[in-house]
Amino acid sequence: MMNRRIYLLAAIVMISIAGYGQSVEISGRISEEIQSVALKVFNDKTLTYDEVESAVAKGGKYKVKLKYQAPNLVMLDFGGKRSVRLSVTNEKSIEVNYENDEVNISGSPESGSMLSFEEENGEMQAKYFGQLKKDADAAMASGDQEALKEIQSRSASAIQDFLVEFRQWIIDKGEGPAGYYALQFSDFTKELGFIETRLAAFKKKIPDSPLTKALARQVYRSKVVSVGKVPPTISVLDREGEEFSLEQYKGKVLLIDFWAAWCRACRIENPQFVKVHEKYNAQGFEVVSISQDETEQAWSKAIVKDGVDIWRHIWDKDETITNLYSVSSLPQNVVLDREGKILAKNVNAEQLEALLAKNL
Repeated sequence: MMNRRIYLLAAIVMISIAGYGQSVEISGRISEEIQSVALKVFNDKTLTYDEVESAVAKGGKYKVKLKYQAPNLVMLDFGGKRSVRLSVTNEKSIEVNYENDEVNISGSPESGSMLSFEEENGEMQAKYFGQLKKDADAAMASGDQEALKEIQSRSASAIQDFLVEFRQWIIDKGEGPAGYYALQFSDFTKELGFIETRLAAFKKKIPDSPLTKALARQVYRSKVVSVGKVPPTISVLDREGEEFSLEQYKGKVLLIDFWAAWCRACRIENPQFVKVHEKYNAQGFEVVSISQDETEQAWSKAIVKDGVDIWRHIWDKDETITNLYSVSSLPQNVVLDREGKILAKNVNAEQLEALLAKNL
């Protein structure tokens, strides 16, 4: 009996070792103009992808190999023209064809699911917010403030309905590369409670995966910017070229508002925050807006049009501050008290006014 147990144990160990060290071959056909394909692996420490191998195309075909260690994400970079993320679990081979601007994947159902994710997400977004976006654009063009307030109310309800379906959709993707990839479309600040439940599920199923470690790191980073904490330091030049730091606002209540010219909800909120600023500025309330705009022209034009040039602005071109504050969707904001601690997060104008009435 003892020998049998030893034999079974040895067999299990050998199977584990074999699975751990196996190579995953990724190959396929590509368009003639693509000369090379780079294979990149997800790095849980940097949350980016590191190149591990590249292949020169031969006769419209390529082949790269990856040593499998644990469930993870990889990326194929087709000559800088297109990148495709793949799920790697225990597959021995995955075929990815990229021809005539179309991608086809076989041998990895999860990778296929990830490929269609953005399209499916777009359909869900259109379902809940398509008409709202059209109505918002019309109201903004006409300057109809009453209509904009009504749209804000409808948006709040639509967001809640959307999140019910979206969360279940993420859960259905499971605890693996596809599930982790889907979670990256969540807001780690606004959806932290839900994401923590997913982290617990990942820890239970794939505790040693880089994906679980990365998710834990992201959750920790999000908690750094929570109510009662001292937020990360900001030390940059503002729109006027003057040095900006949070230390300059000690003794005042400060709204750090993350926005962009292309963000409809942000643009609807701007005039409302202007009114709050006009009412409470003399009592020690200040605002700084941090933009994620792609161009300085769009950013500056929106500042003037929305009348928010009455406070300081920072263009977070490389999204350094955005990442530091775990901002993954817009609009978002953080309210600091007189001591520089986070008093509240993601407040609307009405909630902000109530906070100021108590804290100024």
